[in-house]
Amino acid sequence: MQGFFVVGEGLFRTGVAAAAGNWLLKVGGDSETRLLLFLLPVVALLSAFMSSTGAVALLIPVVLSMARKSGMQPGRLLMPLAFAALMGGMLTLIGTPPNIIVSGQMREAGIEPFSFFAFTPVGLSVLIVGSLYLVFIGRFLLPTTTLRDPESSHPTLKEFAERYHTEGQLHKLVIQPGSPLTNQTLADVGLRTQYEITVFAIQRSGTFLSTLMPVLSNTRMQALDNLIVYGTEDKIAAFSEACMVRRHGLAEREIVKVQEQFGVAEILLPPNSTLINRTLKEGRFREKFNLSVIGVRRQNTPLSTEFAVTQLAAGDTLLLAGSWEHIRKLESRRDLVVLETTCGNAKRLLAMPKKPRLPSALCSLCCSS
Repeated sequence: MQGFFVVGEGLFRTGVAAAAGNWLLKVGGDSETRLLLFLLPVVALLSAFMSSTGAVALLIPVVLSMARKSGMQPGRLLMPLAFAALMGGMLTLIGTPPNIIVSGQMREAGIEPFSFFAFTPVGLSVLIVGSLYLVFIGRFLLPTTTLRDPESSHPTLKEFAERYHTEGQLHKLVIQPGSPLTNQTLADVGLRTQYEITVFAIQRSGTFLSTLMPVLSNTRMQALDNLIVYGTEDKIAAFSEACMVRRHGLAEREIVKVQEQFGVAEILLPPNSTLINRTLKEGRFREKFNLSVIGVRRQNTPLSTEFAVTQLAAGDTLLLAGSWEHIRKLESRRDLVVLETTCGNAKRLLAMPKKPRLPSALCSLCCSS
């Protein structure tokens, strides 16, 4: 009987589940009713042959993408998704663990166990009635707030700072002549490992407004470079004293320019992410993505991260900073989900209203898998 779980694993590894998600993106369109009519049977069918939690987690990125494209509140699709997955578990013997346990006890008691599709008639009836309810009645009980236009819905750097408790951690540091940082890369001196300082931009040989450049894994620092960094006051003070750098204040126009040339992205680690159970150091974010980690949250709570020892878990959200070119490349990654980014137009960004938050249940659902 344990061999039935091979079916669910096969659906995942052969790409059938992923293909179903891609098909939904093509046929769903921007109609909520049509999206639900296609989405509910698909997730129920997947849940019939694999873990319902796994099926939901697999389709979360697809549903979020559909919500962004159609301008709908994500919760209006995520809630029906969860219910359909539970109903789909009633379709087959392996759809939910209690079915297997009861069937096993029947076998041990000398009673003929349930067949693979013994639950299908009842489960299918429940699925049909439940889906009709969700599409034509239940969805009217969900929040009706729609997402704003994409160009005006991005959170500000300040909002991200409040969310991850990084307020006041943006600094400008000037490398003094004779500093041990001269002609060294960040990897050479281990700024994250030793000082918990994140350098994501450099100003070199010119005015601040015209020569801001991203810091990559092979970027070498020079004397008189201005480093744009994230770090707490105590870490910045220790770093400044040890490495001969001088602190400078950031003017408002400089902060605006940072937000124009560099972005901040919030990403979610799904259960299938290759980054799970790796430390921030082992994740090699700068080498892989050319982006720097400036904050981590777990179950909506900011973590006090240590670069060398903090292990990542499914459902964690990370705040990454770097150039817009590299942030846009995150969209093509399959082992992470881009939730939100700042806006490249900093002049508009300063007056933007706050964006509605994604459902907090999203992270707890991923963590439970």
